[in-house]
Amino acid sequence: MSDGTINLDFMPLSETPVINAIEIIAKGISKAAIPGTIQAEDYNAGENGIAYNDMWGGNEGGIYRRDDVDIGVTNDIDGGYKVGWTQDYEWLNYDVFVAETGFYNIDIRTSNPSVDWYWGRMKLELDGADLTSLLIAPLTAGSDLFDESTARKIPLTAGAHTLKLLINQGGIDVNWLRFTKHISFDIPGRIEAEDYGRDGADASYSDSSIGNYAGWYRHDDVDVDITSDVGGGYKVAWITDNEWLKYDATITASGTYDVEFRVSKGDMDDAVFHLERDGVDITGPITVTGSGTYDWNMFDTITVNNINLEEGAASFRIVVDQASLDINWMQFILMLPN
Repeated sequence: MSDGTINLDFMPLSETPVINAIEIIAKGISKAAIPGTIQAEDYNAGENGIAYNDMWGGNEGGIYRRDDVDIGVTNDIDGGYKVGWTQDYEWLNYDVFVAETGFYNIDIRTSNPSVDWYWGRMKLELDGADLTSLLIAPLTAGSDLFDESTARKIPLTAGAHTLKLLINQGGIDVNWLRFTKHISFDIPGRIEAEDYGRDGADASYSDSSIGNYAGWYRHDDVDVDITSDVGGGYKVAWITDNEWLKYDATITASGTYDVEFRVSKGDMDDAVFHLERDGVDITGPITVTGSGTYDWNMFDTITVNNINLEEGAASFRIVVDQASLDINWMQFILMLPN
C-alpha cells in the first residue's frame, strides 16, 4: 500500500475459498430473490453489529468469509457451507427483494444435535418487525444431519427489504432459508393435481411410499410424472389406498357447481375416491372403471353434478379410497349462482 493503491488479490492459506466483504458485494451475494433459496453464509457484507451479530471474534471454521461469523463445510444435501457454532442472540441480516406481494411458505434447514429441546430456537424479522413466531429447530442425531423448521402462509409485500435471522437459543447450524409461494386457488377454476399444498406430509398430503418415484416437479413423497394428456404438463400418479392430496382455495361465488376430474385407470380394477371440503365429504364415492389397456396416459373426465359451495376460504382434499389411480386435474364449474 506504499504507493497508495490497494491490492484486492490474496492467496488463501488453504485451498478452501475465503472471501472478504468487497468480494461479497462484487458477487452480488448481498441481494437475495424471494421466492428462492438464501444460503445462510450469504448474509450481508459489513461489520459486526450491523450486518450480523456474533459473540466471539473470528470465523471459527476459517472458511468462505473473513469476518466473525463461524462458517463450516456441510455434508448436507447439495453440500456447500453452513453457519455454525451459533450462540444465543446472534443474528444475520440479508438484503432481499420480494418479487410479488402475497403469502409465502418458509423453510429453514438446520442441524440441532442437542440432547433436549432447550437449544435451537430462532425467528425471522423483516424490516425490524417480527415476521414469524419462535421456531424450534428439530432435533437431529448429529451436527451434519439436517431437518427443516417451517412457517406457513407468511405475508410479504413486493420490493426491497432487510431480513434478519435471529438465533434466540443457539447450538444449531443453519444451511439455508427457502421461500416458496403459498399456493391458493380461485374457484370457479381448475386445480392441477400436482399443485397440492406445501405444508409437508400429513398436512398437505399423505403418501405411503418414500420419495417421488418419477422425480418430476416436486421434491417430496408424492409421485409426480409427466403426462401426454391434452394440454401436457404433469399428473399425480401411482396413487394407492388411503393416500390424499390437499388444496387451499378461495370460493369467489356461492352456488351450485359441477366438479370435473381428469383421471386415468389403466389396469383392470376399479378405483374409488371422494372429495372433501374442510373435512366433510361433498361428493360421496366416485368410481373410476378400469380400462384394462394398461395405458396410464389415456384419460377420461368424470363429472359430479350439483355440488353446493358457499363462498369463502376452503381446504379441499382428494382422498383415494380404493386404488390405483392417476389424476391430472380437477375443475369447478359454476352452474347456478346463489
